[in-house]
Amino acid sequence: MAPEELLVQVQAQNQARMEQARKLAATGEALNLYAAAGLAPLSLDLQAGQLKPAPEAERWLLEAIANGSDESLIAATAVRRCLDGGDCAVERAVATLQTEEGADAQLLLMRWAQTRGDQDRANKAKQRALDAPRYGDQLPSIIRLLDAATSGMAWPVVQPQRALQWERANNGLYAEHERVVTIFSIALGMWQPELKAALALCPADESDIHQREQCRNLLQRMADSDTMIIAKAGAQRLARIEAQSESARSSAEYLRQLDWLFFRSAEFLNNNDPARKASTVEPQVYMRWFGEEGEIPAMRRFLQHQGEPLLPPAGWVAPPVPPTS
Repeated sequence: MAPEELLVQVQAQNQARMEQARKLAATGEALNLYAAAGLAPLSLDLQAGQLKPAPEAERWLLEAIANGSDESLIAATAVRRCLDGGDCAVERAVATLQTEEGADAQLLLMRWAQTRGDQDRANKAKQRALDAPRYGDQLPSIIRLLDAATSGMAWPVVQPQRALQWERANNGLYAEHERVVTIFSIALGMWQPELKAALALCPADESDIHQREQCRNLLQRMADSDTMIIAKAGAQRLARIEAQSESARSSAEYLRQLDWLFFRSAEFLNNNDPARKASTVEPQVYMRWFGEEGEIPAMRRFLQHQGEPLLPPAGWVAPPVPPTS
């Protein structure tokens, strides 16, 4: 796509996104305000040399926090804003996260307490994270929210020929494909899974036996996650701390299975070859599976629809990922 064509497309989509965001914000409902703040396009601040949210989006987010901090999505955002130098009147949000049993929420509370110098509170949150029955993951919730927020809106298509080429190679409408791609991009920007805190708490060279035992639970809960990046991080760290044990070999095999799901799904989802029908699943259907069931179950379901095996053949190894620079 030529730069000028890309600019026209981005401008058309940004205008449509902002119009929809204003409609959502006008309802005054906290989750709609939160979705509107995410949907609003970023603008380039030339003086600061970075992308920044529009003033309207900032106002909507603050209103969402003020009125909706009993919602876990909004509560987590409120606490992170505090950690990033924003308003720290977040006790209501903290109270909401304290009722969450997921390790991700507890790791966020641990960081928040540490910045306040409240070591007792930090230790309690740390222990709850280590003992958590699940890791927790807000990404599917964000996907569901943004899907509902943009469902039915007219998504602009400014290049009919490109749209036709995609539709020849895949099931579904190109406009829906563009909406889904945009939603995933926005959701990933809004989502913070606390992986850095988890891996810092459970380093690969941990020598304390008691800490190692507790970390085994946390890392296993991560490996059990339905989101690829969390599951891979947990399985990779488990394989390292377990060294040559049978558990390490199980983790390594699970990582190979995750890589198969990821790369095989990507081969179909990223297809642009009109010579072969790549995806048998419409984009919005795959996104709904993701939002309702999680990323890994959605990939498995997708491959089943493609008639593909869910497990890699013997000897299969993931292809090398090319460098980004």
